[in-house]
Order: sequence, then structure tokens, then C-alpha cells
Amino acid sequence: MNTEDTSHPIDPGSGELAFHSPELETLEQLAQSGQPVGVEQINNLVVRETINSLIRRVSDLEDQIDTSQQDQRHEMRSFLVSLLRVGDSLDRILKLTDPDNEVFASLSALRNLFLQILEDRDVYVVEITAGDDFDPVTCEVSGSEERPDLAPDTILSVERRGYLWGEKTLRRARVVIAIPARS
Repeated sequence: MNTEDTSHPIDPGSGELAFHSPELETLEQLAQSGQPVGVEQINNLVVRETINSLIRRVSDLEDQIDTSQQDQRHEMRSFLVSLLRVGDSLDRILKLTDPDNEVFASLSALRNLFLQILEDRDVYVVEITAGDDFDPVTCEVSGSEERPDLAPDTILSVERRGYLWGEKTLRRARVVIAIPARS
């Protein structure tokens, strides 16, 4: 692997150009044949090659930035999905707690604070309730019940909330749906 810095057009050790190009080869051939090579030709070549080198470096840096941003977004997504377990636990505890119990109000306030913190990071609950139609983009089926009185794929219950991060699904809701009676 070459570890030399070729971003500078002149090699400080030898004073020679640190790159090779068809233009450089043409100038070298002219010089070797005894024909005069003008300073302007050399300067133009150095400027062109320097610009090309800078363009390549900018492109490389842009690629590195894109990769870094993708990595950060992936890490944030993983963190947010892990954090949703806290909300799931609060939901389960609230379902088991008597609404008249004084602890219920504190837990409910804590859950609302949790949801506000998520919203501050552009994470929102997918609003799904019993009676809604199943949407495979925002829901996953965890169970089904025969219900001839309802249209197939009607949501009967929501077992776990789903969340959006911006406009994308962060985690699908887990739902139980109606299926037609078997004959």
C-alpha cells in the first residue's frame, strides 16, 4: 500500500512532479527531444493536475462523510429501537395499574415525558386502534381470530405500539387481526 502523500504536485525530496499524466509524458518527450518546454506549459500542467487532485480528494472526503452519516444514522436507529422497550414496559405497567391508584398518575406522566423526548427526536407513535385496517407497512401480525362479523384484516387489538422516525417506520406495531371463519 502506498502511503506517500500525492496531493502536492511537487515531490519535496526530488523537486519532480509527483504525478504522471499524458500531458506530463508529452512534456517529458519534448524535453528529451531537445525541444523547448515553456514555463507556461509546465505551470498549466501543474495547475490542471493540482485541480484534478483536489477534485479527487473532495470526492473522497464526500464519500467519507456519507459513510459516516450512514453509520451515525444506523447507530441512532439501533439506540432508538432499544429505547422503545422502555415505552413498552411503561405501557404494560399502566395496563396493570388501577387508574384510581395514585401511582397511575405518576406512571402516566412518566410515559408522557418519554413520548415527548421521542418526539423531540422526530419519533412518533403510529396511531393504530382496534377496528382499523391492517397496514403491513406499519403493522406486523402477532395473532389472528376468526371473526365472521368483521372484514378480514381488521385490527382486533394492538399488543405493542409502532413508531415512525421521521416518515419511515422505526418499528411496526404488533397487532391481532380478524380472519374469516373457516368452512
